[in-house]
Amino acid sequence: TTSMVTILLRCGVYFIKILAVITVFMWVRWSLPRFRYDQLMNLSWRALVPISMCIMLASAWVMYYFHEAGGRMTINGKQAIVLLGVNAALVAVFAGFGWLMPTPKINRRINIPGSRFGNDVTVSA
Repeated sequence: TTSMVTILLRCGVYFIKILAVITVFMWVRWSLPRFRYDQLMNLSWRALVPISMCIMLASAWVMYYFHEAGGRMTINGKQAIVLLGVNAALVAVFAGFGWLMPTPKINRRINIPGSRFGNDVTVSA
């Protein structure tokens, strides 16, 4: 049997937890800049998709190589450590060689002949 004080205390703690989650959510949402759609697509295709494909292939390789004969395809402690190491190494390789990727040409200045904003215009006083 729970008393009314216990019920009110549990409701108060639950309400405080909800307020804390909402506060952190709003704080993060208002603090970080918003990404444009083209930036998200660029990040996705140039970084996240290749990393995920490599991690998927590496995980399949580790599961096949460290598979115990006659056993089920389950992950034991040794496989989990190897998978963690392989995934960390792949992310480090992609982060290390990210500077080799070509940069996209977005928001660049386009020279329009005859425009007052072009590069070929001379200003006379």
